Amino acid sequence: MNFENRSEAPVLSSREIQTLHRIVDGMSNAAIARSLEISENTVKCHVKSVLKKLRASNRTHAAIMAVQTGVIACPSPRESRQI
Repeated sequence: MNFENRSEAPVLSSREIQTLHRIVDGMSNAAIARSLEISENTVKCHVKSVLKKLRASNRTHAAIMAVQTGVIACPSPRESRQI
C-alpha cells in the first residue's frame, strides 16, 4: 500500500502506534502487554485495529508497511547497535 499524501494515510491512535512500534521490534503480544502495562487481550484488540487500518494481512506485513510508509521510523543498523 502506498499513501500518496497524508490524507490517505490511516489515523492510528497513540496506543496503536505504541503497539506497532513494538511489533516492528519483534515483540510478542505478551511482551507488548507487559511493556505497556495492559492486558494481552487489549494488545490483541490494538493489533487487530492496526491490521485493519493498514489493510495488512498479518503482523509482519503491518511492520513492513509501517516502516516503508514512514509511519514508524526504523533505526539504522548503526543506531540499533548503540542502543
